[in-house]
Amino acid sequence: MKILNIVKYLFTAIGLIFFIISFTMYQSNTTFLKNAVKTQGEVIEIIRNKTKKSNGEVSISTYPVVSFKDKVGKIITFTSSTGSSSSNYFVKQKIEVVYSPDNPEQAKINDFSSLWTGIVIFVILGTLFFIFGLSILIFMYSKAKTKKHLLSNGEKIETEFIKVDVNQFISVNNKNPYVIFTQWLNPKTSEIHIFKSDDIWFDPTNYINDNKILVLIDKDNPKKYHVDTSFLPKVVN
Repeated sequence: MKILNIVKYLFTAIGLIFFIISFTMYQSNTTFLKNAVKTQGEVIEIIRNKTKKSNGEVSISTYPVVSFKDKVGKIITFTSSTGSSSSNYFVKQKIEVVYSPDNPEQAKINDFSSLWTGIVIFVILGTLFFIFGLSILIFMYSKAKTKKHLLSNGEKIETEFIKVDVNQFISVNNKNPYVIFTQWLNPKTSEIHIFKSDDIWFDPTNYINDNKILVLIDKDNPKKYHVDTSFLPKVVN
């Protein structure tokens, strides 16, 4: 649970940071375009950067080098900051350029990819991180609320211990938590209910001395439950 507490705040914070970065970039871009001068430029070179991946494969990114004349006739050359795996440009291609009248070296190709790709990436990343962090927040809040309700109003039932198992879906520093499984035959419906405890970060097998384990259930919905593991020793951090 402590790991989830860290993750939920970390991912939500990263998401917010990415949103702030994307908003700042958007504001900067719109201000730049509002005052920018448009002119025609020409692609004079295509730069290819090779990057070796961890699996040994080599990826190639291409960046067009563009030349244009500013309003006083000075020739300005710049390399686009946006690259792609396959170049959409070719040498001697005529393209539209936007540049700052006060600082002509601050120039960009006037297309969506060059102007907005970075912002879109940060928005997507921010959305993914924020939604993931927020989902954990909502999940943990709902779980804590249900547990609090069950501890105060839940019906106590004795269940039969089944087994201790490893939760393979969670791993922290190559360590998986354990969970306790129990079962209970509902006398009203003759249905067998299987209950699973919260994650336990040590093997509880040797501390389960009784075949009966207490579980708190919602009287109206046994699917809402809390396995009482208060009999286990506390872990000292």
